[in-house]
Amino acid sequence: MNKKQLDNLSFIFSIFGLVSVVFFAIGIKNIENYNNWFVFCIVSIICGILLALIIRFFLCLFEPKAKTYKNSKGFGFLNQLIFGFMLTSFGALRLINEYQIRNTECKIYKIFDLGKSGSKTPQHFVFINGENREERLGFGKKFNENHQAGDSINLCIHKGFLGFTFYKPQ
Repeated sequence: MNKKQLDNLSFIFSIFGLVSVVFFAIGIKNIENYNNWFVFCIVSIICGILLALIIRFFLCLFEPKAKTYKNSKGFGFLNQLIFGFMLTSFGALRLINEYQIRNTECKIYKIFDLGKSGSKTPQHFVFINGENREERLGFGKKFNENHQAGDSINLCIHKGFLGFTFYKPQ
């Protein structure tokens, strides 16, 4: 490959990075409803990095110039691939996890507080005593308008295809 072709490939990876923001938005939406959401985030990041390293390995195997290539902004292929696949893995892993639910356990929980964030477009939260700790869940504004502190709600804890558990109202 010549420099022009490598530049075109770099441009394609840049577009992939921009499109991957959509997958990041899918993955981060209602992430607070996941038990161990921090572990889910770490697993997503690690999967994205590993996938980027694998693709870069094969790219460098077939095109040795790709190892030392840098675009006009000084970024190599690895930077672009890691960025794109880290964001994509958030949404992809969430969609895969929620695609097939392995186990569902429904219980009645008592709301002990309602809240919302202080941003321009506030997020609405419900606070319950969940699995051995306090849980902050987000089901939206309409849910909060229809409930108040002290109400009992029926929530299901779903165990997804990848083993991550998450809450959903019934």
